[in-house]
Amino acid sequence: PKYTIFIIVVLQGLASLVNFYALSGLSVLLSAEGREYVISNIAFFVTVLSNLVKIILVNLQVDIIVLQFSYFIISLLSILVYMVYFKKNYPWIDRTQVDETITLKQRGAFLQNNIVYLIFNNTDTIIISLFCGLKFGSVYAIYNMIFTYVLTLINSVFNGLKYMLGKTYNQDRNKYIRLHDSYK
Repeated sequence: PKYTIFIIVVLQGLASLVNFYALSGLSVLLSAEGREYVISNIAFFVTVLSNLVKIILVNLQVDIIVLQFSYFIISLLSILVYMVYFKKNYPWIDRTQVDETITLKQRGAFLQNNIVYLIFNNTDTIIISLFCGLKFGSVYAIYNMIFTYVLTLINSVFNGLKYMLGKTYNQDRNKYIRLHDSYK
């Protein structure tokens, strides 16, 4: 039913919105310090836990809305894990302070860019589902998910190397040139 689809989309979007609002600045800090492994580990934890919960709930034959709500709750749990990590490793960060002089002038462009990214990243699945049927769309989505996870793994390695190259560039330019030449 249409209301079920609406609720699922709202829950999925709400999970992304809450994660973005709570974690966007923190993930940038982790990336800048070369700690993207923390982001990858928490994402891996969330993926494994949400898939295990989904398998259990599917076997219990619960409603699909409950299934999606479980993902939302696990997303909130990941925020809690980030907050514990930051309280332990970055106790000096005060998230209640906002510097009004550093507002983004083009924040609307950022939102527009994310909407366009969402549309273009999911158009293929929608078109396949519409023209070839839901079976083909589902098979394509599974294969696409596998390739996405492989790409995420490769990007994790690349981001670690990128941090190492940036740090080396600031410390020893000759060593950076040798590392860069062996990297490419």
